[in-house]
Amino acid sequence: MIKLKDLFTKLFKPRHKNEPWLNYYSREERKIKFTNKSIYNYMKDSVGNDLDYIALNYFENRISYNEFFDNIDTVARALRSHGVKEKDVVTICLPNMPEALYVFYACNKIGAIADK
Repeated sequence: MIKLKDLFTKLFKPRHKNEPWLNYYSREERKIKFTNKSIYNYMKDSVGNDLDYIALNYFENRISYNEFFDNIDTVARALRSHGVKEKDVVTICLPNMPEALYVFYACNKIGAIADK
């Protein structure tokens, strides 16, 4: 007679001991290859040369990708000048407005962690 504990251990034994999160994904899902880009770089690559397109429409104030990336770069420089560096945690406490996005993407650009 098999013990319930042994049955449970046999049925639910993790297949991936070093990467236990993989136990929750199917074989097909585990085959998906992801890029090793930041969200900022992924967005910048996705936009490509279409910098004149509208990135944000905030209360009829249309902000192009060109202006959007310029503002992100400005905020990233400001954060660096205040000593923010890669892996630092930056708390963002702003309402839903373009400046919140600038800070979020600027943190991502320099490798800091944006926290809310």
